[in-house]
Amino acid sequence: ESGTVIYIKLKEDEVSDYTGKFRVENIVKKYSNHIAYPIFLNYSEEVTEELSEEDKEAGKEPAKTIEKKREQINEATALWTLPKSKVKPEEYVEFYKTISHDSEEPMLHVHTKAEGVNEYTTLFYIPAKAPMDMYRVDYQP
Repeated sequence: ESGTVIYIKLKEDEVSDYTGKFRVENIVKKYSNHIAYPIFLNYSEEVTEELSEEDKEAGKEPAKTIEKKREQINEATALWTLPKSKVKPEEYVEFYKTISHDSEEPMLHVHTKAEGVNEYTTLFYIPAKAPMDMYRVDYQP
């Protein structure tokens, strides 16, 4: 295996908040879904054996085992590298909300790809509302 393994130390009172599989998935999808490298989550899951009708009638208890699993939890594709025809409008909105920390949808987005001597791709968003402090002297985006 190659790559980076990340170990996180949590305070005792934060363990239950941040160690659930769905919580980790949501955090990774929110902040790292557009990273071009796959992110895998290793976890253990309790699996209960399926019993036949005969075993159920005999009162046999199903065996429980712990299985170790590995699952890719991010898309591992940068949105701006995909062709416009493959990107859904909801994906543009979700990406905007992720990078801007805005709760509203953008007023407009422009996704272009130019080819020639230089090749580049742009993904440009215009927010629905200007920031309240935009006209202050000390404004920092």
